[in-house]
Amino acid sequence: MVSENGQKYGQMVVDEFNLINEQGGVNGHKVELTLLNDECKSDKGVANANKFIYERKVHLIIGSTCSSVSLPIVDVTAKAQVPQIIPHSTNAKITQKSSAWVFRVPVSGRYYAGVNARYVGDKIGKKIAYICATDAASQNDCDAMQAQMRSQFGAAPAYVAQVQEKEVDFRTHMLKIRGKKVDGIMVAALTETMSRAPIQSYEAGIGPEVRRIGSSSASKCTGAEDRR
Repeated sequence: MVSENGQKYGQMVVDEFNLINEQGGVNGHKVELTLLNDECKSDKGVANANKFIYERKVHLIIGSTCSSVSLPIVDVTAKAQVPQIIPHSTNAKITQKSSAWVFRVPVSGRYYAGVNARYVGDKIGKKIAYICATDAASQNDCDAMQAQMRSQFGAAPAYVAQVQEKEVDFRTHMLKIRGKKVDGIMVAALTETMSRAPIQSYEAGIGPEVRRIGSSSASKCTGAEDRR
């Protein structure tokens, strides 16, 4: 995926295989890499996977960085028996498909949801608002967090907003959240949305005493104030 996260993952893979090639490759053969952009669109991701497998005859597929794309690709790689490494996607359904050809690097969202909820409930508060985007990992993170807050603390969401990825204006939601006097705001989304929503929360008058909580794709997309 051509985004900040996707580009960095792609460059890390290129750098690692360049080192392998400089040392003679694998069994004397140099590794050839091809990077394709799926734009976080499942149909494009499946088309890319089919192109890799049936046209380029690849030995390995790495990706996607987006759960809603990784999920349907699992069926493609399983059928063709081509190994697939998942570098970022955390949606539990990916490995629950039980494909012997999928190897995931990150921890599944279902494992750390309970830990996240425990930390939030104990350290931040139990009155939490949720901004949930449409990506599969974001939905999984949002649903799991709400379920764990109910299970562990009996805490229902103070506010839930379902938004589209690439949405640009969250101020209406933030004004409503401000009136709820919440302890924290969880933003479950890809990088652009996760960067934009917290900024607009400050613009809407929600102070730093209300903690901003990121989902599994939070990396360096939030500012120092949002990581406190």
